[in-house]
Amino acid sequence: MGLSKKMKKIGSTLKKITELHTSLESNIDNFYYRLGSIVARYPIIVIIASLSLVVFCGLGITFVDFKPSILQTWVPQNSPAIKNQEYFQESYGKIEPAINIVVAKNEEENILTKEALGSYIELHNRILDIEIEYDGKNYKYEDICWKPHPLLGCGTQSLLTLWEFDYEQLSKDDNILETIANSNNEVDYTDIDGLPDLSDIMNISSANITEILMGLDWDTIRSIVIDQLHLINYIETIGNASFNDGLLVHGSALFNAYALESGEWVDDITNIWLKEYHDVVVKDIEYITVYPFTYRAETEEITSLIPVDAKLLGLSFIIMLVYVSATLGKLTPRDSKILLGALGILSVSMSLLMGLGIAGVTVACAYSEMTICLPFLILGIGVDDMYIIVHAFMRTNKKLPKEERLAVALQEVGGAITMTSVTDFLAFLVGAINTHLPAMRGFCVFAAIAVLCDFILQVTFFCACVILDESRRENGKLDCLFCFPLPSFWQYDYSTNKANGDEVENFIESSESEVFGVSIDNSESCDINMDETRNITGLHTFFEKYYAPFLLKKPVMAICLIFSVVLFVNGIYGISQMEPSTTTSDLLPMHSYLKRFTELEESYFQEWTYTVWIVFKTYDYSDIDSQREMVKVFDTLNNQTYLQEPIKFWFMNFLEWSRSDPFWKGKMVDGFIDDSVNYYLALNQFLLSSEGIRFIPDILFRNGAIKTSRLSASYLASEVGNDISRAHMMMEMIELCTNFKIPVIPYSHKFVFWYQYVNLIPRNIQNFLAVGLSILLVLYIFLGKLKLSAIVLFSIIMIDVNLLGIMYIWEISLNNISLILLLLSIGLGVDSCAHISHAYINNEGTPEERMIAALSKMGSSVFSGSLTSFVGILILAISTHRVLINFFKFFFAMFLLAMYNGLAVLPIVLTLFNK
Repeated sequence: MGLSKKMKKIGSTLKKITELHTSLESNIDNFYYRLGSIVARYPIIVIIASLSLVVFCGLGITFVDFKPSILQTWVPQNSPAIKNQEYFQESYGKIEPAINIVVAKNEEENILTKEALGSYIELHNRILDIEIEYDGKNYKYEDICWKPHPLLGCGTQSLLTLWEFDYEQLSKDDNILETIANSNNEVDYTDIDGLPDLSDIMNISSANITEILMGLDWDTIRSIVIDQLHLINYIETIGNASFNDGLLVHGSALFNAYALESGEWVDDITNIWLKEYHDVVVKDIEYITVYPFTYRAETEEITSLIPVDAKLLGLSFIIMLVYVSATLGKLTPRDSKILLGALGILSVSMSLLMGLGIAGVTVACAYSEMTICLPFLILGIGVDDMYIIVHAFMRTNKKLPKEERLAVALQEVGGAITMTSVTDFLAFLVGAINTHLPAMRGFCVFAAIAVLCDFILQVTFFCACVILDESRRENGKLDCLFCFPLPSFWQYDYSTNKANGDEVENFIESSESEVFGVSIDNSESCDINMDETRNITGLHTFFEKYYAPFLLKKPVMAICLIFSVVLFVNGIYGISQMEPSTTTSDLLPMHSYLKRFTELEESYFQEWTYTVWIVFKTYDYSDIDSQREMVKVFDTLNNQTYLQEPIKFWFMNFLEWSRSDPFWKGKMVDGFIDDSVNYYLALNQFLLSSEGIRFIPDILFRNGAIKTSRLSASYLASEVGNDISRAHMMMEMIELCTNFKIPVIPYSHKFVFWYQYVNLIPRNIQNFLAVGLSILLVLYIFLGKLKLSAIVLFSIIMIDVNLLGIMYIWEISLNNISLILLLLSIGLGVDSCAHISHAYINNEGTPEERMIAALSKMGSSVFSGSLTSFVGILILAISTHRVLINFFKFFFAMFLLAMYNGLAVLPIVLTLFNK
C-alpha cells in the first residue's frame, strides 16, 4: 500500500512537471517572440541600455582583489586548521622564512666538502651584507630578522651554524663528517649562562615564594635558552644523506633558512630585502649552485600568470574574431559579418566585465590564477549561442520583414538557449556552493554570473546588432565601413530579387558546390540571394544529405557504440588508478626559478620529518583533573601509529622529575602536586634544572601562571600516504583533541593545505549528484519527456567518465581543480546534447526522420559552436603555466567528447530507444 501511494505521488509529480513544460514552452515562445520584436524595433535603445548596464556593473571590479596570497585562495578559510594556525602564530610568533637549497655544481657530487661549505659561508656573508634603504633608513638582515629576544641574535637554521659560519673554524676541522654526526648527541643543559638559580628553593620562606615566582622574567629566560640551545637536527638539513657502517659519508644537498620578522611594520622592508636576497643568491658562485625560495616569491610567481597570460587572452580573441568572421558570413563585402562577429565577441567580453563587477560587490571573491581561465571558457559558451541565433535568423523566411524574422528566430531557439544557460549556471552555482577553496569558489561565482550576463546580452545586445547588420545589408553598405555604400557591382536589387554581375552568381555557386572537400549536388535551383551563409548552406546540406544517412547505417551505429564502450571502460580504469595529488608547484609557471627548488625538495628531502604541535590553551594547569587529562593526551598520542617516537612533552618529564625528587614526592596526592603554589614552585625549579631547560621554549607564562604550552611530535609525510590519507590523519588528530576535557588543538604548517582534501571524494560525489539531478529537472521541464531527459543526462555522464580516462592518460591529477572542472563539464556538456534533443522533440515523423531533421536543423550550429569553443582555448596550448595547459587539455577533450556524443552517440541512442 505504501509503495503504491509513493508511485502515485511520483506519477502526480511527473504529471505536474509535464504540465509545467507545456505551459512554460508556450510562455517562453511568446516571451521571446515579444522580446525579439522589441529588440528589432528599438535596436539603438537596446544597445545603449546594454552598454550602460555593463558600465554600471563593471564598476564593481574595483572591489576585486587581484593579488591575493596563496593562503587566501588555496586554503579553506573557515577550516579549523586555519584557526589553529592563527592561535599558534599569535602565541609563538609568525616568521617569514627565506629558504634555499644548495647543491654542488655537479649535482651528483658530495656537498659535504670543505670547498662547497666554504663557498656557502662566503654566500652567507654576502647575504648578511645586503643593505636596503626604506623611508630614509638603511636596513640589513640583522635589523629585520626574527630574534628570540631583542638582545639576542638572529634565528638562522643551517648546517653551517656548527662552525658559526666561520671559514677559519671550518678549515681547522679535521673531520667535518664526524662533527656533523656528533652534532645530534645530547646537549649539555648545565652549560646555559644567565639563568636564575632556584636550586635552594626549598629553603626560601613561604612569604617570599610568590614574590620570587612573580618576579621571574620568563620571556627573557625563554629567549636566552632558545639562543643558546641550537635545537636543530642537523642531519635533516642534509638532503639524501648516505651512511656507511653508521658513518655519514655523503650528502646531495643542504637546506638553509633565514628567519625574518613578519608583521605590519616590517612587511614592506622585508619585501625589498627578499628581492635583494634573491639577486644575491642566484649569482654564480664557485663549487655550489643555490636555489632560493620564499612564500612571497611563490605568491608572486603564481599570480604572474595574470598579466602574462592576459596576452594569450588577447591573442585568443583575435583568433576567434578571424575565425568567426570567416565562418559567420560569406566572404563578400555585402554578406560578410566581420563587424557582427566582433560585436558578438565584444558582448562576451562585456559579460566577463559584468560578472567580475557583480561578484566583486556582492560576494567579495578573490581573483585567482584559475579565474584567468574563465574568459576562454565563457568565450566558447557565448560564441556558441551567437551561432545559434545567427543561424536561426538565416533560416527564417526572407520575404518577412527583418523585425519579424528576428522575433521568429528568437522564438525558435530562445528556449534551447535558456535551457543550456540555466544548466551551465546551475553547474557553476553548485560548484561555488560546495567547494571550500576560495580560488575555486571565486572561479565558479564569476563564471555563474558571467554565464547569466552573457545570456542576457546575447538575446538583447547581440540581437540588436544582428538587426543593424541586416539593415546595413538591405541598404547596400559595406561590412566594416558601414557608412560607405557598396560598389555598383555588388548592389542588390530587392525589387527583382537579383544581384548585379554574373561574376557574383558564379562565385557563390562555385563556393557552395563544395564544403570541407565534400561535393554537393547543385542540380536543384539555388537562389544566389539566400540569406544563409556559405558554410550554413554547405553544412546544412552536408548534415542532411550525407552525415545523417551515413550515421543511420547499422555498421556505423555499431562502430560508434563500440567506441563509446571502449571510452567508457577506459574511463572506469582511469578512475581506479588515479590518486588525489596536488602541490603548490603545480600552480607555478613552468619556467619559474622556484620549480627547481620544489623538485629538489621533493627529490632530496622526501624523508623530511615534519613537526606537529599539540597546543594546550589557557586553563588551570595545577588542577589535578587537568593534570590527569594531560597524561591522557600523551598516552593517546603514543598509541597513534602515524606519529614517530619520542613525543616530547614537558609535563611528562616534569612528573617524572617531581616524582623522583623526595621533597616534591611528599607534596603529591595520587602522584600529582595538588596545590597551586607548590605546583608552580616545583615547575619553575624543574624548568631551571638541567632536565627541564630544554622545555622552556614550549611554555608561555602570564602573571606567573601558564598561559599556553605545547608538546611536539613528528611524522614522515612519505609514510602517511597520499593527500587524502594525510587529510584523514589531520582530521583524526583534530577530532582526538576535541574529545579531551581540556582545550587542546593540533597544528602543523602542512595542515592548512591538507584540509582541502577532507571528504574530497564524498563531497564531490554529492556535488555531481546535485548537478545531475538539477540538470535532469531542467531538461525534463524544457523537453517534457522524462525518458528523453534521462538519455541526454546519461550521454553527459558518459562525457565525464570518458574525461576521467583521458585525464589518467594525460597525467592530470585528481584534485579540487580537476574535480570542479569535471563538475562544470556536466553543465557544459548539455550545450551540444540539449540542442540536438530539443530539435529532435520538436520534429515529427519516424525516429530516423526526426534524427535527420534534428541534425539538419541544429547539426551545423552545434558543430560550428563546438569548433569555435575549441578555437577559443587553442591558444592555451602554448601557455607557460601548468594550470592553463591542463585547462586546455581538459576542455579540448571535453569539447571533442561533447561534439562526438552530441552529433553521433546521442542521435543513435535517440533513434534506437524511441522506436
